[in-house]
Amino acid sequence: MSTDLFGVRVLDLDHEQRRVCFRVFVVYYEPSWGTGELLPDDPTFFFRVLWEAAENSTPRRDGSLADVVTLDEFLDEEWVESNTHRFVAGIERVAARNHPVSDEAFERLPMFSHERDGGWQDEERLAQGDYLVQVTDARWMESLRVGQSWGTTSYAANS
Repeated sequence: MSTDLFGVRVLDLDHEQRRVCFRVFVVYYEPSWGTGELLPDDPTFFFRVLWEAAENSTPRRDGSLADVVTLDEFLDEEWVESNTHRFVAGIERVAARNHPVSDEAFERLPMFSHERDGGWQDEERLAQGDYLVQVTDARWMESLRVGQSWGTTSYAANS
C-alpha cells in the first residue's frame, strides 16, 4: 500500500467547455518539504488524476481514459510526459490557500493526513490549490462527479 501524496476533490464540471475544477490538498509533507513548491502545477499530475478516476470508476465506461491508456503506459514516465498533451489541453491554478506553508504552520501540520468519508482531518489547515483543467475530450471527465474526493499517489513529472 502506498502513501497518498495529495487529496483531490472535484468542485465543478463543465462538459460543454471540457473543463473540470479540482481542489488539490497536500496530505503528505515530508517528501516535498524544503523544495519550495508543494502544490502541483504540471499537466502530468492532472492526467494521472483523470486516469486514476477512470480506472476506479464503477461501472467503467467503454472509451474512458482508462480504456484508451493502458496501465503500462500510465506507469511509463516517458510515455506520460510525451502524451499528456493528448488528454490535458491546459491547467490554471486559480486559488491557493495555506501556501506557501510557513515554518510555524508546518510545525503544526500532521506529516500525513488520511482521507475519511471524502475529507481530510483539519483540511482547512492543509496547503491547497484550486485548478481549472481543460481536457481534450469530454469523455475524460465522464468518471467524475461534483463532490467526489480521493487520496492519490499521483505526482507531477515537471515536464
